[in-house]
Amino acid sequence: MIERLVVTAPDTLIRTDSLPATLRAVDTQGQEADSDLKTLTARFEHKLVREAVERFGNTRAAAAHLKISQSSVVRRLQKSEPPQQ
Repeated sequence: MIERLVVTAPDTLIRTDSLPATLRAVDTQGQEADSDLKTLTARFEHKLVREAVERFGNTRAAAAHLKISQSSVVRRLQKSEPPQQ
């Protein structure tokens, strides 16, 4: 988790707003409460890969920093973003 935050954080200091929403305090309305682990994980993974590609400029560099294959990055980006609940 920390390594990925280092890769995707917008600046050199990791703050609570750099954390995925699932690790921050949940809204009292319970918007995240109905989400299952699979949905939350897919949403986080998609966002992480998308942000890495934006930060590093291409899928190869993003894959190297995420320690996954370039084709895995492409496949994950081709999937539509999981729906927000």
